[in-house]
Amino acid sequence: MSNTFHATPYNLDAALFKACGINQSNLNTWLDKIDEPTIAEGYLKEAATELFYDCYLHSIPESIRYYVDYDSFARDCELGGDLTEFDFNNSTYTCTNASGV
Repeated sequence: MSNTFHATPYNLDAALFKACGINQSNLNTWLDKIDEPTIAEGYLKEAATELFYDCYLHSIPESIRYYVDYDSFARDCELGGDLTEFDFNNSTYTCTNASGV
């Protein structure tokens, strides 16, 4: 479920706004939530794994940590709207807290 956008150095900002669905009608919504979503270069599974480590790993006994299915967790995060992966200018990015937008 990845969207691909190609941009030249002259229109990178406009293309990134388009990739994120930002336009004049919803710009205020984005600005109101500016601290919530984060866009980082990397794949959805990497972001989901980091999220899991930060939020849940401390509550899981060390003896079963190796059995966590990070692929399934990443899929659930994507289906729930919490993480969204997209391609922009030949790089892959993940938007975290995507459901807040």
